[in-house]
Amino acid sequence: TCALPICFPVTITDLVSRVHINKPLRPFTISAVKPDATVDAGYLGTVTIAQTSGPGILSGTLSKSFANGIASFNDIRFSQVGTYTFTITGSDLPPINHTVQVAPAMTMTEMIVPRFIKSNVANNRVPTFALVKFDNLLPNTQYRYITS
Repeated sequence: TCALPICFPVTITDLVSRVHINKPLRPFTISAVKPDATVDAGYLGTVTIAQTSGPGILSGTLSKSFANGIASFNDIRFSQVGTYTFTITGSDLPPINHTVQVAPAMTMTEMIVPRFIKSNVANNRVPTFALVKFDNLLPNTQYRYITS
């Protein structure tokens, strides 16, 4: 916690509000900033993430030291579906509350995967075809599906 007016302002970069169960949040950073909004590379301290509500358990590395004014988190995850709130705190830093909606695990169902495909024009390629269904996708999220 900080005692005003000695609080260092912070910026948080890439902290998302939606994630699938048991998948880590996208890596995010917390930066101590100077009054001119540049990173304070000389800032030393620790930042801690503490769960304040939610149906399951918040896990991962929940405390990090600042290095060159930046603390990076890359393994924060949640154990159950639901809405979680956590607080980010540190010495001389204002507390920040954040809410994350945790969705069920994404699933893929094979609808049609033929055993054989006949093609008159293959152009030296093996034709491929499959019809699959994806459930529990998050809106406005990019997914990559790669066949082999």
